[in-house]
Amino acid sequence: MQEILGTLLLMAVNFSQYDMPEKKPVIEPVNHQQLIDILCDGKECNALAYYDDKKDIIFYDKKLTKDSIISQGYIVHELVHFLQDQHGAMIEKPDCTQRMILEREAYQVQQRFLRDNHVMTYDVDMAIRLLSGVCRR
Repeated sequence: MQEILGTLLLMAVNFSQYDMPEKKPVIEPVNHQQLIDILCDGKECNALAYYDDKKDIIFYDKKLTKDSIISQGYIVHELVHFLQDQHGAMIEKPDCTQRMILEREAYQVQQRFLRDNHVMTYDVDMAIRLLSGVCRR
C-alpha cells in the first residue's frame, strides 16, 4: 500500500473539502487480530483499518492488497480521517453526533472513490444510512 499512498491521498483530497497536507501519514499493515484487539475489545468483528490520531498512523489489515479497489477504498476512508485531523476537524472528546459527522464524511468520500472506479457501493451506502440512527439509541 505504501507505494500507492500518494495517489490515494490525492484521491481523498480531491473527493473531500480538504487541502493537501504538508505531510503524509504513516501507513502500517497489521494482522487482523491486532485490529480486533484494538477496535473490538478482542471480539471478532469486521475491522479492516483505522487511523490513530495520536500517532498519525493508519493501521490496516495486512490482507488488504494494493491491487484491490475495495481495499484502496478502506485506505481512502482512513485518509479522510487523517485529513480531518490535519485540518483541525477532530476534537479531543467528541460527542456521538460530532463523531458521526466525521465518519459520514469519510464514508461519503470512500463512496465517491469507489463509484469513480466503477465499484458497487452497497456496503458503504448501508453504513451511511445506519450512521443517521447511531446517536439516537
